Parts: sequence; structure tokens; C-alpha cells
Amino acid sequence: MSNLVGTVVRTYEQDTAIPEHYRPYVHDVISHPSGWIKSRVVGSDFYEPQATHDMLYNYQSLPPFMNVQSQAHHRLRQFEAAGLTALGGVFASQDMTVKESVRLHERGEMWLSRGALLGPYFLQGALIRGVQFFAPQEQK
Repeated sequence: MSNLVGTVVRTYEQDTAIPEHYRPYVHDVISHPSGWIKSRVVGSDFYEPQATHDMLYNYQSLPPFMNVQSQAHHRLRQFEAAGLTALGGVFASQDMTVKESVRLHERGEMWLSRGALLGPYFLQGALIRGVQFFAPQEQK
């Protein structure tokens, strides 16, 4: 019987160089006796709509991907692939967190209470400093 316990090759989970938003989705690189190495630093859930929502909603600042149009667009495609559609958007104020901005949105809190998720805000193809609410089509 082979030993399937691996050896940590590189620790990323507690690496302070990794942006705070990304740390819950980053994993250590592990080598296994069979020679296989877990080489994916980010977990498979890194681009999932729920992960994007968490990164947008639970921190004081916008996550790094919101400054890179291609990364934000990739995340937007994940929402679309999951069958989620945009309900509306809200601009992010320089002085407020996303959570605070959402609370000022007329329907934002209601949408979130019904399971809507926050995602990147694109307007006419341009990435906007703000967030959009996404939900399954039947929740509109």
C-alpha cells in the first residue's frame, strides 16, 4: 500500500504577499510520493460566482481583479455560465465599502436576501468601479 500523504513544497495559504481577498481560495503546493504535485495555487472555486461575491462584499476595498478588465470579464462569464443574469448595479464610492454602497441601493439588500450575488459591473463593455447584482432569471 502506498503512502498518499504529501509534503508541502511551498506554503501559500498564510503568505501575506497574496492579496487578502484571495487567501481563502489559495492552497499550498504539495508533492506526493507518486511524484504528482498539486500545482494549482488557486483552488477550483477561485472564479466561482460565490467566490467573486465574497471578495466583493466582505472586504474594505475592491479586490485586485476589479482593476484588470480581462480578469473581471472572465468572472462575468462564470456568472453567465451559471445561468445568472444582471438585475442592476451600484457604483462603489471611494469613501464606502461595497457592503455600505449596497445598503444604500433601493433593492440591493432585498436582492441579496433572496440569494443574489455580487459580480463585476460592466457598462457598454467597460469595467465600472462598482458591482452588479446577479440572480437566476426566475428571481427577476
